[in-house]
Amino acid sequence: MESVRYAALLRGINVGGNNVIKMVDLKQCFVDMGFGNVRNYIQSGNIVFDAEQTNKVHLKSVIERNLYIRYGNEIRITLLSKQDMSDVIDHRPIGFGDKEDVYRYSVMFLMPFVSMEKVFANIQTKQGVDQIFRGVGCIYASRLRGFESKSHLIKISQTPFYKQMTIRNWGTTLQIAAML
Repeated sequence: MESVRYAALLRGINVGGNNVIKMVDLKQCFVDMGFGNVRNYIQSGNIVFDAEQTNKVHLKSVIERNLYIRYGNEIRITLLSKQDMSDVIDHRPIGFGDKEDVYRYSVMFLMPFVSMEKVFANIQTKQGVDQIFRGVGCIYASRLRGFESKSHLIKISQTPFYKQMTIRNWGTTLQIAAML
């Protein structure tokens, strides 16, 4: 069976001193689960690996269960194949990511089975500062540089949908895509 390359984006680790996991240990955890060619990218929990399992729902469940066993707390992941990540990059809004001197760009990766419409409807934006766009399994967000303190996007953390997504900046998203 041919292996498939995946990226696991772990939610809520190494943020503000919470759920601290050393990346060398996280990498070893994925090796111990039997995955090949395991690589990590920065401290926020981005792991790229090869797996023979092609059922993403089952694979996500196996990884989350093993993370719970190893670290003792629930760590949710978004699991993306190389094709999934290519879709995120290729279907971004026109111009998204092109003016990094003007905007800060982020991608909100939604957990499986989360309603895009409900999440999108509950994101508050500040006119002239924030912009959001629907994607395939993600929401693209931009904030005008120099006006981040006026941005309303931070209010997403106060919604019930916040724990059903993981957010990466555009540069990190591109790096993970390149690793796939």
